[in-house]
Amino acid sequence: MCDTISKVLEESKNLEINRYESEDPLFRLKPGLMMRTLYVAYEDTYVPTKYKGEIGVINGKWAITTGIEEEISENKVLYKANYILIPENYINVLKDYFKIGV
Repeated sequence: MCDTISKVLEESKNLEINRYESEDPLFRLKPGLMMRTLYVAYEDTYVPTKYKGEIGVINGKWAITTGIEEEISENKVLYKANYILIPENYINVLKDYFKIGV
């Protein structure tokens, strides 16, 4: 799993950034689904310390967020997130690990 995440993060540098905006929080897009916080470790460190975003499913597609914010105006909260879609060749590994069907 760690190798898969490393490869996805490496490839993410060249992928298009998408935008999600809604009054529904990102974490409640699909009933029963929680995005998972993604931390990674570098070099010889065995404890994940570097926050890399959230990983899970956005609008039915596997994604990693690259930024999340909340905007409050007129007594409403607008949730905004930038995200990249994870390439299809990694999806089966992620489904097995996260036990999420899309």
